[in-house]
Amino acid sequence: MKKIRIVIILVALLVVTGCSNEILDTKSLLKPPKISNKYKEIQIILNYIFKDYSLAAPKEGANKEAIYLFDLYDDEKEESIIILKDNE
Repeated sequence: MKKIRIVIILVALLVVTGCSNEILDTKSLLKPPKISNKYKEIQIILNYIFKDYSLAAPKEGANKEAIYLFDLYDDEKEESIIILKDNE
């Protein structure tokens, strides 16, 4: 009687854990981060204008972004500084 309970518990644990023989493709589980709404309009414009270029972020230094928004002219409007690389 005790052995039957142990077998039933073990079988239940195997069923509940979702073990399967399939090997999951880890690439399908990974997704690139979504661009924030702040940069979405810039990305759409860049995709249209710069088809031969892509965004590039510096690997070293304090600033590691590809797009920076600054008020360069003190007019309370943000201007964009964009770092691009040639796709060739």
